[in-house]
Amino acid sequence: MANKTKSKVKNKRPIFLVRWFLAIKEYIVGSVRELKKVTWPTRKELFKSTWVVLVIVALMAIVTFGFDKIFDFITGLAYDLI
Repeated sequence: MANKTKSKVKNKRPIFLVRWFLAIKEYIVGSVRELKKVTWPTRKELFKSTWVVLVIVALMAIVTFGFDKIFDFITGLAYDLI
């Protein structure tokens, strides 16, 4: 029968700060790897998209302002009745 002896060598994990720095390094390397895969827009596409976003934001601001005024009017009428 073979002797069952425990190995004195344990699977030691690095200390907390070493693991932390290794994780940060892995994150940065992974981010750089992914950014190399990105297809960046041309200058023309960027300006066109910017204008679309600005127009939509302006429209949403007008709609929000309109609803605010409508609800302000309705609550004003309700307070006048009280």
